[in-house]
Amino acid sequence: MAHLPLQLDPFPNVSVLLLKHWAANTGLEKSERNIEELVSEVLLNNNFRLEDLRNVNWKKLNSKLDLLDAPTNTSAILAAESSGADAPIQGVARILVQVGQQVRA
Repeated sequence: MAHLPLQLDPFPNVSVLLLKHWAANTGLEKSERNIEELVSEVLLNNNFRLEDLRNVNWKKLNSKLDLLDAPTNTSAILAAESSGADAPIQGVARILVQVGQQVRA
């Protein structure tokens, strides 16, 4: 299993991050494809550990995520949009990018 020495805040561990990302990116009704993605991208991920999900305070985590996803640098986002560049990656997406870079390294 790969060791990931990075800041996952507000996530307590990679397993919670993977599960929250999956849940946030699928609709309320789960399709067969959603279930396949859950298995392949979350449950079978080398960094996923079932025991990491014990005692997670989901309400507290969701509150922290709401703060992360709020636009904090509006001028940078507007400048990126007006120039046609990608907006700065924020919140969960930023953390997932970091995790992906660490896993590939």
